[in-house]
Amino acid sequence: MKCPHCGKPIKVVKAGEFPVEGHTPTEPTPPTKQTYLPIEGLDAALEEFAEDLEFAQGEGMVLYAPKRYFKDKSTWIAINKIIKAHGGKWITAGEGSHWEVPT
Repeated sequence: MKCPHCGKPIKVVKAGEFPVEGHTPTEPTPPTKQTYLPIEGLDAALEEFAEDLEFAQGEGMVLYAPKRYFKDKSTWIAINKIIKAHGGKWITAGEGSHWEVPT
C-alpha cells in the first residue's frame, strides 16, 4: 500500500501488532472537560433574538425553538453560536427542531 499524498510505502498492521518500526505508541490523551458559560447569562445573550425564539423549561434543560424559518442563515448561526457557548445543542426534528441547553 502506498501513501496517496507522497507515494511512500505504508505498512498495514492489525490492531495489537505493535511495535511497528518507526512508531512509538502513546497513551491516549484523556478528553478535556469543556467549560461553558453559565446558563444564567443565556437569556441576556439572546435578548436581541427574543422576537425570533420561544422557550420552555424541560426536565433538566431549557428548550429554545425558532418561531419561524430563518431565511437569513446568519441569524440561525448567531443564535447557535451563543447557545453552544452555554453548553446547548441543536436538535433536528423537522418542524419541531430546537436547541436544548442543560440546566
